[in-house]
Amino acid sequence: MKTYRILTKNVLLKNLNSKVVFQAIRNGFSLEAFLLPGLWSLIENLTFPFLLILLFNITILTLLKAISLIDNPILALVCSIFTLAAICFVHYYYGKKGNDWMYKHAVKKGFKHKMDIDATSSKKAKEAFRVMFESDTDSKV
Repeated sequence: MKTYRILTKNVLLKNLNSKVVFQAIRNGFSLEAFLLPGLWSLIENLTFPFLLILLFNITILTLLKAISLIDNPILALVCSIFTLAAICFVHYYYGKKGNDWMYKHAVKKGFKHKMDIDATSSKKAKEAFRVMFESDTDSKV
């Protein structure tokens, strides 16, 4: 159980809305319910954007090479701007998709609706985690 809590602390406080986790703890839900989706969201957010950007760059560079304009520095600049735009879009889209998926998972585990999550501040949630983990560490010999 301690392993789950440590992993949950590292993944959830950085990648999930901590209000959801705090509310789940207050209502007695298991932290394990949030662990697997959090890890999948983290892997998806790190892997897929890089593959998409690589594919995008290969496609653009292939098209530029096909029309023999690859030597033009202005087109290289345009290609890098499109790459940056793709990075921003993918980061926003998949980050939002991951959070929505986590809310759905929380609903399956007992929340009635997304709006049942109260407006507890993130600072209070982190403090609750800190106190919980410190008390677990202190009790272990």
